[in-house]
Amino acid sequence: MVKKHYVVRNKKRGGTKNMDAAAVKFSSGTRARRGNALKSLAASLSLMMDRDAAKKIKQAEEDIKTGKTRSLRDILKDG
Repeated sequence: MVKKHYVVRNKKRGGTKNMDAAAVKFSSGTRARRGNALKSLAASLSLMMDRDAAKKIKQAEEDIKTGKTRSLRDILKDG
């Protein structure tokens, strides 16, 4: 899968700068996709999961709903 980059204007210098998707504010569709990915992750790991991991996934779902920008990679690293 090709990693998408978004071009964001640098206002001070007038140039362009490539930024990762994590640096761009999420749209509601992106939040929904990440939320769905977390739900499927929680469902697939439910048999192996302890309470701490369940709490972290639940907290990550809440972060995504409120618009905080946390990537799935960071959530998995924390868990």
